[in-house]
Formats: sequence, C-alpha cells, structure tokens
Amino acid sequence: MGAARGSNVLDHTQKRYDLISIAYARKGIALCNMDKKNPGVSAIKKALEVNSALDQLKMKEAICEEVRQKTDIDSSLL
Repeated sequence: MGAARGSNVLDHTQKRYDLISIAYARKGIALCNMDKKNPGVSAIKKALEVNSALDQLKMKEAICEEVRQKTDIDSSLL
C-alpha cells in the first residue's frame, strides 16, 4: 500500500510541475505577442528549464511546438 501511495504523490507532483511549465510558456507567448520579446523569451526559457530539470522531453517538445505555432520567435533564442 505504501508503494502505491508514493506513486500517487509522485504523479501529483509531476502534474504540478507540468502545470507550472505550461503557465510559464503561455505567459511567455502572451508577452511575445504583446511585443515584449525579452520578458517573453525569459518566461519560455523558464518553462523549458523546468522540463529539462525533470527530463520531460515530450513536454519540452510540446512547448517548443506551441511557441513555434503561436509566435514569430526564432527557435535559436530558446
């Protein structure tokens, strides 16, 4: 029973970090679309750093794709 409970805690924690990274990414996208590129890129980088620290390659790729679709930011800035 203890192992199952520990797994649920880890899943919940992972979801929280996913939501944090998504929030940073969307804030960055919004800032970039309001012509505030520097703070926008900074927020997007924070989102990617959260995913890199947790080895969440799929989430990192999804964020990069969303940034490409919704902004005109050069991917080399990320």
